[in-house]
Amino acid sequence: MASAKLEAAEAAVDADDLEGAAEILTAIGGESWTVPEGWPAEERARFLVIAGGLELARAEFDDAIDAYRSALELQEEADAPAVDRGHTWVRLAVAHADAGDEEEAEATFQRGLSILEETEDASSNAIEAWLDYGFVWQQNADFARAAKAFREAVTRAEAANEEPRELGRIHTIYGMALRPLVSIVDALDEADRAPIVAEARNAFGQAVELLQKAQVPPEELLEAVRGLAEVHARSGAHDEARAAHELALRIAEMTGPDPAVLATLAFERGCALQLAGDHTSACAEIEHAIGLADEAETPPAALARAWNALAESFDALGRGADAAKARARVTDLGGIDDDSVDMVDLQPEKDDGGF
Repeated sequence: MASAKLEAAEAAVDADDLEGAAEILTAIGGESWTVPEGWPAEERARFLVIAGGLELARAEFDDAIDAYRSALELQEEADAPAVDRGHTWVRLAVAHADAGDEEEAEATFQRGLSILEETEDASSNAIEAWLDYGFVWQQNADFARAAKAFREAVTRAEAANEEPRELGRIHTIYGMALRPLVSIVDALDEADRAPIVAEARNAFGQAVELLQKAQVPPEELLEAVRGLAEVHARSGAHDEARAAHELALRIAEMTGPDPAVLATLAFERGCALQLAGDHTSACAEIEHAIGLADEAETPPAALARAWNALAESFDALGRGADAAKARARVTDLGGIDDDSVDMVDLQPEKDDGGF
């Protein structure tokens, strides 16, 4: 009975049904998610691992850390498989990272990694660990740490001769961590920014090549092509950026035209035209993007940034009155986050509040 309930909770987590998983834990252990004392140690550990993940999802970091530590004690007691213990150490490292304890996160992660590297499927387990570790730093906007973790995942995946689809996916993840760094280094001297831009271009280029080779569904390819287009635009390779944007549009149309997706692509083309100095065309593209976004449930903050970009091109063209009107729309929408380095995504907010 216990195993069946835990399997149901784990399945709910895998399906991103965190509310469903929480309901199962509540049915088992009450509102405080108390671990049943009569259960075997291994099943109590599984309960706590699930609870730790749910505590992380609702930003209760200390509770998550306590749950994972207790799970590790029970796994040791039950002589659980090394792969289970290793991944629990990695989850604990993620909790420490979310709590802001970088030193403890690194030490804990290395302990988990050392265990996973001794397992039967050491390569796959280590790659999974590096990806999980990279994601937490990415979520906390520490893009340099995230890129370092994802670079390690890429290196290990290449050494393991992973299938093109999986390797392309990991290259895309790496590129997505580098993408904000490309934005940040725009102000650096060319000698300082060139290696980062080249690395991002290579990550996305490799991803596109591998995913095309694997003949993945169009939606799996789109993110890599979008990233490649942006990096080309920011590095001044405007012809290559235009070609990548055209490919992204063809891919999007293959998936069934979605106004939100098309709005995002139009906005990205507009930003690329701004970087190329073609503000007349940039205005047309960004206005087109805003029009498409009106058909979708676009997050106000994202839409505000699109209006702000439009105002910048109006300024460049000497259209002060139009720029003022655009900035009034920015204010109406609640303003923009000047510290944000991510590309605007003119798509509806996901259930978890992010995009």
